[in-house]
Amino acid sequence: LSYNEGASLPSDAPEWALSASKRIQEKLKSTGKVANAAPPEGVTKVLLHSCCAPCSGAMVEEMVSCDKLDEVVV
Repeated sequence: LSYNEGASLPSDAPEWALSASKRIQEKLKSTGKVANAAPPEGVTKVLLHSCCAPCSGAMVEEMVSCDKLDEVVV
């Protein structure tokens, strides 16, 4: 699983989604990462049961961008 913020949002996407996408793009450009969260020591794999709501994507993006995790399964 990898993160790709290159996809275009639909033309009728809500303003909050456009704003969130813009913030993510800016953060990726400046830091190369979406987030700075770190898993507990010794944790290298995550199994996440998630709904398909757009808000769940933020957690997946954060985990995928973490260098300390070897595998994220959704």
